[in-house]
Amino acid sequence: MSLLLTYSNYTILLGDFNANHIDWGCSTTNPKGAQLLKWINDNNLIIHNTNMSTSLRSSNTIDLIISNQQRDSIDCTLLSYTCSDHFPIFSEFSNILFQCKYEISIPKTYWNVFQAVLNTIHEHIDELYTNIHDEFSIFLQFQNLLHALKSRVTVWSIQNQLQSTLPPFIRILLKYKHYLQNRYRKTKLENDSLDLRLWSKINKQEILNYKARQWTSFLSKLASSNPKTFCNHVKLLNKKPQKGFSGITDDDNMNIYKTPASILSYFQQHFENRFASPNLDISNKTDIDANDLWQRLITVKNDNSIQEHIKYSDLTFTIQDLHSIIKSLANK
Repeated sequence: MSLLLTYSNYTILLGDFNANHIDWGCSTTNPKGAQLLKWINDNNLIIHNTNMSTSLRSSNTIDLIISNQQRDSIDCTLLSYTCSDHFPIFSEFSNILFQCKYEISIPKTYWNVFQAVLNTIHEHIDELYTNIHDEFSIFLQFQNLLHALKSRVTVWSIQNQLQSTLPPFIRILLKYKHYLQNRYRKTKLENDSLDLRLWSKINKQEILNYKARQWTSFLSKLASSNPKTFCNHVKLLNKKPQKGFSGITDDDNMNIYKTPASILSYFQQHFENRFASPNLDISNKTDIDANDLWQRLITVKNDNSIQEHIKYSDLTFTIQDLHSIIKSLANK
């Protein structure tokens, strides 16, 4: 958070910090609270909503409004409960200028790179922490490592507006479901529980119907006679998958093959078994005739000799018939 203080002369931090300290109205002090207080004092910051119970689940002040402005420049008022397990805080700012930019930064984290780096350095991390006996220090250092690694593998892009993947009517349904969840969490009444279960089923069905309509629309556009429409939607099928290929299982789901050599060996064995010649029944006349015909065909000296193949075939056609058929297909 220290980096945020360098962006502007006017900095306001708001959030659910889950940091307890008696200095801002909590009954106890936890390690996060002690660390946060030290950071606030080191950076000359002020908490503007002290002694303000902001959660329904406890009497502590865990939602904080922190800034580098004077205490009287921000006036905070706790509002009544509305559809959440936290009380909303109305904050009024004075003598602070806001620069509004209609741009949104969208992060994209490459988790496959994140995982690969951790797999590479995990042995070194274990050796590094063997001499540290303070579990909380180990936790803080490892937390900082994960945060730094995530920052390095995250790319930010600027967009003019954030487009939701869900239509407005589904967002309204989900918002009301959230309201019912928090109401039941507060009241614990059976009627509220029934309303929540009923509304959850309605939401689930509406989302399934929406996805089905989207898929039907996508297929209809793929079948469009307009080449431009077709090409634009085919591009969606060529998107790179989010998850990498991990392995395959055999027919009995007993073994997992992950390396290229083992996968290739399994495929070779699979297709050899699949396309192997069938077992012949010596007592079956059809099997005997088929095997006899096959042996005569494979013993022909010239494999390209059509005449020899025709001689042992039950199909009645001549070389001239083949030429006529090929000639009739030439224009097509």
